[in-house]
Formats: sequence, structure tokens, C-alpha cells
Amino acid sequence: LKTHLTLAGILGSKNFIVCINKLDEVEIKNENSLETAFEAACEAVFKLLKRLGVKREAVVFLPISALKGIGVFNDGEKTEKYNFFKGYKVPEVRTPGQTHLFTVEEAIDYQNAPPRPLDKPLRMPISSIAHVPGHG
Repeated sequence: LKTHLTLAGILGSKNFIVCINKLDEVEIKNENSLETAFEAACEAVFKLLKRLGVKREAVVFLPISALKGIGVFNDGEKTEKYNFFKGYKVPEVRTPGQTHLFTVEEAIDYQNAPPRPLDKPLRMPISSIAHVPGHG
């Protein structure tokens, strides 16, 4: 996780969607509440993001269960969600009536596409170089 977040920071990512998955497993194995486990996971991930200079407002935390389909897609009224989660309050309402995000689909749709300077050459950072003996 730390490596992925570092690479995202190097590439210039400013906004993040963090999905805390497998909460259904926590519910079965752990005596702590789902809310406590979710908040602890959020704090642990944000601690890493904070080192990269990411602000709290730029991170959307969502509790999901990909196996059960909870918090993944917006299916209208029948969308399943965790009872403790009241939604991520959006700082700026872009879609009329949407003041909170509950699913990954909504969070992706909410993000603005980053500007792409098409008139400039492509620049990508190099994180490591692999040397293979006998090949170049």
C-alpha cells in the first residue's frame, strides 16, 4: 500500500478514493464494531497519505464489501450500504441533490478529470531500473 501511494504521489495524484474492503470479514471475526474498524483503517491510510502532503478533504473513504457488492455500484433504492456509514459529505455539490457519496461508482463520477497538457511532451517519472544479466 505504501508503495502504491508513493507512486501515486510521484505521478501527481491530488485526489484519492480509498475503499476499505472486506468489512464483512471483520464483522464475522472481530468483536469490535464495524465503525471502529473502518475508522481505524481510515486513520492508518491517511497517516501514509499525509506524509505525501495530501489534505483530508482530497480523500474519499468508503466502506465496501466487493464480495457482497456493498458500496460498489449505485443501484438506486436497492443499493446496499453499511448502517453506520452516513456517507462522505461532498465539499461542493456538482450534481443536484447529491450531497453525500455512498458508493465507489458515485465517488468516481464525482471526481474531476485532471488537465492533460496535450501540447507538451509526455513526461513520466522512473521509479527503478531493472538490469537483466545477458539482455542489454
